This record gives sequence, C-alpha cells and structure tokens, in this order.
Amino acid sequence: MTGKDASTSGGGGGKGQLLTVGLVTAWYSSNIGVLLLNKYLLSNYGFNSRLQLAKISALSLVFCASVVSGNVSLRYLPVSFNQAVGATTPFFTAVFAYLMTVKRESLLTYLALLPVVTGVITHHCKRRRAQLSSVWIHHVRGSHCCQGTEDGLAGDSHVF
Repeated sequence: MTGKDASTSGGGGGKGQLLTVGLVTAWYSSNIGVLLLNKYLLSNYGFNSRLQLAKISALSLVFCASVVSGNVSLRYLPVSFNQAVGATTPFFTAVFAYLMTVKRESLLTYLALLPVVTGVITHHCKRRRAQLSSVWIHHVRGSHCCQGTEDGLAGDSHVF
C-alpha cells in the first residue's frame, strides 16, 4: 500500500463507519420490531376470513407494483421530477377517495392541496421552457411509471 492509498483509506473513516454501523443497526432493529409486532397481531387476531387474506394480498401486490413502478421511472426521469410528482400523492389520495368511496373531504382539504399541485405544474412548465433548446428530460414510459407509482400509493389507502 502506498502512502497515498493509506492516507485516503484511513483518513476520517472512523466517524463514517460509526454512522454506517448505527444506521444499519437502526434499520435491523426497526425490521425486528415490525416482525415482532406482526407476530403479536397475527397471534392475537389472526386472519378472520379468506376475504381478509385476499384484501391483504391485493394490498401487498398494489404496494409492490407501486415500488417497482417507481424504480423503473427512476431509470428514465431525474429524481427531482419523481420527488415533485410524489408531492402530489395527497391530492391523488383525496381524488381516489372520492371516486372509490363517494365520500367528500371538506372544501378546505381540497383547497389546501391546490398549492402543491399548482407548484408541481408550474415547476414542470418552467423547466420545460428553459430546456426547449436542450434535450428535454421528459420520457413517456418514465412518466407513466412515475404516475403509476403515485396512483398505487394513493389508491391502496382507500381500496382496502
């Protein structure tokens, strides 16, 4: 190992390694906590019917498809665009809640969601105008996957 390799591999790594170990430990601990909670709930309440099992299975499939769709969209679109679209999830949740359950939220709820959606649209339009002379970042498949992610996240809280 040369002097350059030794200085780059050992310099300041202690704090970074400690942070990594702490984060991994927290991640494992939270997963263990979720598993124990699931075991407790299933032991005390169990599945009461096949209908309940079918609903849970469908919910897990929708969530899994939503995660896969989000990962696919990251192949075609920048993370910032995905995050901006993700900010509209509460709006789509309210819309899907109305379409699926025909229950309206208060007018104040819908009005509170408008600035978020307006901001995403405004940002998207400004970015498009600024990039007309360069390569446009918009990709149809990526946009559909990104929107599919938001639809899945918004819909799964009201379907089941």
